Amino acid sequence: MVAGIAAVLVVISVTVAALEGALATGPPAVRTPDPVSAGSVLADGRYRMVPSHVADRDLCVGEGRERNGRTTRELAVQRPCRGVSPDTYMTAVGRDIYQIEWHHPVHGVGCLTVDQAAGGAEALIGPADCTGAAHQRFLLERAGPRASGGFVLRPVHSSLCVGALYGVADVDVGAELAQQTCTGQADQVFLFRPAPEPGSGG
Repeated sequence: MVAGIAAVLVVISVTVAALEGALATGPPAVRTPDPVSAGSVLADGRYRMVPSHVADRDLCVGEGRERNGRTTRELAVQRPCRGVSPDTYMTAVGRDIYQIEWHHPVHGVGCLTVDQAAGGAEALIGPADCTGAAHQRFLLERAGPRASGGFVLRPVHSSLCVGALYGVADVDVGAELAQQTCTGQADQVFLFRPAPEPGSGG
């Protein structure tokens, strides 16, 4: 009888110890998704960046110069999509926040940058060394229903919008991109179409 009671007490002691151990360690750890990739609006990768107001003209964002000839530096402008250069690569750096990289065949990798971190309208946009600064980062906001596929780009440092320098009527090849007051017009809505790998043509 005494031996039976002792055996029961041993079982109870072992069970209590196991429960205490479980309570001490807590439930199994659950992996938290990376906030950069989980739910971001656009997957990292190579794209053709298309201003929606010139999508029917087959124009994309590529390298160009100021139309007025004031400088000869590289700028982001509207160019024919076929053979557009440099390659544009989108890299998420936060939830729906991206740096827009140009992978240039001669100059290497640069990031699209708002001139002089300006806070006002009509600041041009061109490539510069990637530093992670706020004026090299852009919040992508969906423009209308998901099915439309368009995005508004808002420089993080200013919360303004990226669009054509002279607005929705600026449909010419060579039209510069600039930071602008947000208007909701089509020149401030961009489509991101997956681009072919270098050397594959298209």
